[in-house]
Amino acid sequence: MTEPASILADAPALAGPEQGAVAPPAVEAPPRPTLPTLATEPVRFPLGWVLEHGAPALRRMALVDVAGIMTAEAAEPLALSHPSALRCAVTMTREGSWGGRLFAEPGAAPHTATFSAVRHLIECGWHRETPPLAQARRFLFRLLAQDEDPGALFELQAVAGTSRARVRHLRAIVRDEAAALLAQLGFADDPRVRGAAARSIARVEGYLRSTLVAKPWVRVGNKQVLAPEAAPPTWALLRLLALVPGLRTERAALVQVLGRALVLGEPRQESVQSLDGALVASPWYVLGDPIPHRNAVDGDLYAALAWLETAHALGLLRRTEGWLRMLERLVDQGDRQGAWRPAKPDAPHHSTHWGLAGWSPLDPGATGEARLVEPTVRIALLAKGLGREIVIG
Repeated sequence: MTEPASILADAPALAGPEQGAVAPPAVEAPPRPTLPTLATEPVRFPLGWVLEHGAPALRRMALVDVAGIMTAEAAEPLALSHPSALRCAVTMTREGSWGGRLFAEPGAAPHTATFSAVRHLIECGWHRETPPLAQARRFLFRLLAQDEDPGALFELQAVAGTSRARVRHLRAIVRDEAAALLAQLGFADDPRVRGAAARSIARVEGYLRSTLVAKPWVRVGNKQVLAPEAAPPTWALLRLLALVPGLRTERAALVQVLGRALVLGEPRQESVQSLDGALVASPWYVLGDPIPHRNAVDGDLYAALAWLETAHALGLLRRTEGWLRMLERLVDQGDRQGAWRPAKPDAPHHSTHWGLAGWSPLDPGATGEARLVEPTVRIALLAKGLGREIVIG
């Protein structure tokens, strides 16, 4: 009986012909896939408008990353004066954590949880040697420990209960996030970060090599939930791979197969996993294409931009026509001076996506024109990353 193929399964080696048997005809290798054609038109960027309406961290991003007319060192006062980043700085505990929890609730302020606060400070341009981040990184390194201490789960202890299997599983999820943040802080080559990344990659690769990848769901009662042994990639692991070029080189085949898995249709059911007799909400998994159509982009712009940035950092954006079309549509939504305008005026300007806490929006209290600054800056930055010329206006 033939085993069902998984996404990563290699074709079985063909045995040589027996004596007297007719050798099968040679089979030509399939042609290499053609890469999508990238747009080349210049992209207008309204720097003056951004400086007028944008919050300090967004002005820094525009001047340093998009326009390239200021160094990160020269723009540091902008980063340090950003209001929500300052709130993160003054609410950190002595141990380097925030809010007595690791993961922020969807839509919550960055300073309410540790991972979101650290990510927010990084995204706002704070240097890793600033006191809050210097203290926080020690805390993050402790989270990488290979142990099953339920105390290291903080708010997830209630989910883990007394189950060692759930503790082990949730500790792995926490390590993914801590390692991704440490890589973003510049510790991608630290052996502890590389070790955590290697273990996470092995877990996901084993899943992709299994038959589960085609159908990871099992029925529990009247619900379809993820099987206990299912290990799809997490948002944090994808960010970690994006931040460690050496890992992407060493695991080039895995990155390619991830690219194929990530364009599959995202399931409609909620991401819940069966773990040791309990159903555990698992929003950290990426189970398919997060932006399969334009309605998904219009419905949650910030989640779409987060995904496009992640795909670009992984080297997958320029190879995926559907995602490139989404980006081109966003570029085309710029007005005459280049400021992004929503296709639907009543489109939501905030996201409750679980994976965005701390990343965006950088200016959660923005109103009026200020709400459009961050999409304008991030879209221009993506276009620049794909080689488009940025015309400053």
